[in-house]
Amino acid sequence: MGQSKRSTAHFLATHPWCIFCGGSTPATSREHCPPRSLFIDRAWPEGFEFPACDVCNGGSSDEDLLVAFLAHAGPDLPGVKPPKPPSLGLMKKLKHQMPGFLQSLRMNASEARRAARVLGIKPAQGESYLDLPLFKVPPELHDAVKRFAGKLTRATFFIETGQAFPSGGGIVMNWFTNGSQTDENGVPQALAAFAPLASKYPDLRRSGKDLSDQFAVRLSLGEEYGERLFVVQATFRRAFGFICIASTKPDHAEGMLAEVAARVGSDAGPFIVLPKQA
Repeated sequence: MGQSKRSTAHFLATHPWCIFCGGSTPATSREHCPPRSLFIDRAWPEGFEFPACDVCNGGSSDEDLLVAFLAHAGPDLPGVKPPKPPSLGLMKKLKHQMPGFLQSLRMNASEARRAARVLGIKPAQGESYLDLPLFKVPPELHDAVKRFAGKLTRATFFIETGQAFPSGGGIVMNWFTNGSQTDENGVPQALAAFAPLASKYPDLRRSGKDLSDQFAVRLSLGEEYGERLFVVQATFRRAFGFICIASTKPDHAEGMLAEVAARVGSDAGPFIVLPKQA
């Protein structure tokens, strides 16, 4: 048995149950969440690997690819080695694995003009609105972020509590790109609304290197709306992010939507209920 297989066997022996579907299904593999492809040089944070069953760890190749593409589409950051814009390897994989997806991102002239007006940007002299780095969010990308947000919420709940998120629990989510509405400090409004919560910040390092410039996450576990909730606030390379509010109480997610909407406000965009299956 090779070193990798021995390592996996030891991991599964000490973590025998899938943490993505309630903790009652035997784990068969290690799931990296966030996916390694989201990080520059695939250097993901240590400790962010979790026991998963075949169903929860299978069939997400397209979603992982789309989430990684979205993260790498963010702006270059000072002092951070930039990917090949926006990662030529990812572009080639997208073209091969999901033909037509890249074309679906393109805005027409009127769409680009409206988006630029919202963002308060204008083309440089000699350029048109189509030259601006703007793109649409097609349904495939939205669905990929939904699945990713649900998995990361379940994964970080396990980090925080040492327990699998219950299969009957509910999660509501709002996600945003770097083109979304922000407050006066430039913070996305969904995050600003939950800023007062007491939070913990997991250590995000690989071989001693801080990775929080690529992946930042706040975890809050406390009383909200009359019950104990788990809140995850995550951002990725200033490209996109999400906030998830999770309740371990069965079938309570729909009931949280009104309270959450009142707190956040309509400008932040709608919260949605995520599927129970990761």
